[in-house]
Amino acid sequence: MRRLSRDAYFMAIAQAAARRSTCVRRAVGAVVVDRAGRILSTGYNGSPERYPHCEELCGPNPPGPCQWSVHAEINALLFAENRQPEKTLYVTAAPCRQCALAIANAGIVRVVIGAPYRTEEGLEVLRRGHIPYEFVPPPDPEP
Repeated sequence: MRRLSRDAYFMAIAQAAARRSTCVRRAVGAVVVDRAGRILSTGYNGSPERYPHCEELCGPNPPGPCQWSVHAEINALLFAENRQPEKTLYVTAAPCRQCALAIANAGIVRVVIGAPYRTEEGLEVLRRGHIPYEFVPPPDPEP
């Protein structure tokens, strides 16, 4: 068995976190790690705590973006230790504009992304904030 790179390892954990999502449109997971590679928090998208799940709030086939879901990046940032320097965020899908603004405000210094988002507005926010990002596809699951 081949040893995973650090980026592939954390992307696999983000992918596992996405499996907890309650969103009917797209499951997204995120992991925040410190510069030593210790996990500070994880998050996934879904309705806020104590609310019904997204399918009940939005219906099984919402016509547009969910209006109730808290994005994975925001959930991970809410529970990460903000005083830790040089945090990296691993997320299974590129951040939207609002999440990218929160990422910049939380002191994230690097973002590793598993797949594109439907717009590139979030990537533009990261570029303007000089926050490096790269795309690293999630590793293939072991047979």
